[in-house]
Amino acid sequence: MNPTVLAIILVVLLGSYFVLKNFKNSKTDHSLKGKNISQFQILDVRTPKEFRQGHIKNAINFPLSDINSENLKKLDKELNYITYCAHGLRSIKASKILKENDFKVTNGGSIKDLQKLMAYSEKRN
Repeated sequence: MNPTVLAIILVVLLGSYFVLKNFKNSKTDHSLKGKNISQFQILDVRTPKEFRQGHIKNAINFPLSDINSENLKKLDKELNYITYCAHGLRSIKASKILKENDFKVTNGGSIKDLQKLMAYSEKRN
């Protein structure tokens, strides 16, 4: 086999392993379970097109690509935030950036994960 092809395959496999390992360990913050999620500001970090196709009620579209020091000034640091996206990876990145900028934020994972947690929360309250 060509050494270049072998090297590319190895890089792809290692990259996939580390992405999946990070995703598996950080998918959803289960500290939300049992909390009144309606007291959080929900940030949908998907693209505007994805947001228009459907989103969680009262969520604000704040795409991951727009999270920078200038746009973070638009958010209130006194609020508690939950981030979510389509599958959970962008939500992880967004919550990490927000935490690094002293925001109170919890990773909600994917839209489906957060919807399940919200349904659970509504049943309890």
